[in-house]
Amino acid sequence: GTEKVEAINLSCEQHSTPYVNTKSCVGMSQLKMLQLRNVSLKGKYKYFPRTLRWLHWNSQDLRCLPNELSLENIVVLDLSWSYNMHQVWHQKRSGSTK
Repeated sequence: GTEKVEAINLSCEQHSTPYVNTKSCVGMSQLKMLQLRNVSLKGKYKYFPRTLRWLHWNSQDLRCLPNELSLENIVVLDLSWSYNMHQVWHQKRSGSTK
């Protein structure tokens, strides 16, 4: 089941940007790598596993990282090709990243 998933690579054509609900990450307690290309996420980021270590996220809709997205175990954060990103966070984040 979903508790055994360690990596996801979701890539879509540039002319279409589908939305994926963040609840789809519920139960993915071993997810370590997530690569999203031309995909927009909707929902609450509390559903993202804290085990995530590698995040590649390019999206034309991404303006900044959601404050509730847990980055405590992130080793690689790749936001290249997210052209509309103006700043990393809207407000000061609590905690620290490695």
